[in-house]
Amino acid sequence: MDEGGSNNNININIPIPKGESADEGIMNATVDWRGRPSNPNKHGGTRAAAFVLGMYLSIYLSIYISLSLYIYIYIYALFTLYLIITMI
Repeated sequence: MDEGGSNNNININIPIPKGESADEGIMNATVDWRGRPSNPNKHGGTRAAAFVLGMYLSIYLSIYISLSLYIYIYIYALFTLYLIITMI
């Protein structure tokens, strides 16, 4: 290893099907997080996007409901105090 730093180049040998040029093969060469060739039908896509969207909506709704209840209870408490003070 060099004293100046490490070499992070990764060489991946992916066979190129007949009829495609080397440039097209490089454009289609994607890997997953473990460095294996990825399958676009299996990684990402609509299922992953739906999961992320569902998580976002559930978090958004839980925050909305919590804040709505907090504000409702706060206003109810202020109104109750107002009624008690005006009755005295």
